Amino acid sequence: MTWDDLKYILALMRGGSLNKAARQLNVDKTTVSRRVAALEEALGTALVARGSHGQMRLTQAGREVAGQAEAMEDVERRIRAGLGAQPDGLAGRVRLSTVPILAHHVLLPQLGALRDLAPGLKIELLAEARDADILEGEADIALRLARPRTGGQGVLARKIGVMSYECYAARMTGGDLPWVGFEPNMQHLEVAQAIETLASAPGSRRAGLSVNDAEGLLRAVQAGLGKSLLPRIIADAMSGLRRMDMEATHIPERELWVLTRRDHAGLDRIRVVHAWLDGIFSAV
Repeated sequence: MTWDDLKYILALMRGGSLNKAARQLNVDKTTVSRRVAALEEALGTALVARGSHGQMRLTQAGREVAGQAEAMEDVERRIRAGLGAQPDGLAGRVRLSTVPILAHHVLLPQLGALRDLAPGLKIELLAEARDADILEGEADIALRLARPRTGGQGVLARKIGVMSYECYAARMTGGDLPWVGFEPNMQHLEVAQAIETLASAPGSRRAGLSVNDAEGLLRAVQAGLGKSLLPRIIADAMSGLRRMDMEATHIPERELWVLTRRDHAGLDRIRVVHAWLDGIFSAV
């Protein structure tokens, strides 16, 4: 087994197929298949599962070997950089999971800066309401709006900021607006409870609309259907919205946490995305 052998299993992990791995390494797919088979023989274990129609996927052992190969690649890149040599560009894929409103209105507009920093890095931005399972490989990094309660010692969790809220309305609307809030199944959220409290105050009224996610709340306010509590990091950047003065009252905040597998935290592709996220939320 040599470092060159390991490059083939690493390319297969990144490409997901023989053809893509071969293109990465500038060889033919027969060479990739042969070198992976030789690596399997040297290690005495199956690294890929071959389907009846020629498809290939990494086994658990294959994923572990590819992960170690990636760590070795990072070391090689740092050695070259330390000696003044031109290092190879950062490559690989990072699957980043977060709630839709952050994915669409915070991360996507800032993605250009990450691409400038690491143009060879492939980002898969997963906008989803559910919590992706980091340990099961559903995502490499998760950005969440609460302190994690699962994952144990295998997950590294780090608080990177606090997301504050204010009351907003569309600029085209007047002052006497109803409150748009969340539907009953979302009342476990502190911000949903705060909106309900404000809508129940004397002189306030509710809009004939409730939604089940923050994106819907934002769209309803933009459409002039009422006012609501929205994240400042998003609403302050929208020219069509105005912040409304409120009497002293408790407006909740939500903590921002970044999660990744502990054994992946030192990989360069993970570190560069963590640094990018820190830069985005450092002023929040």
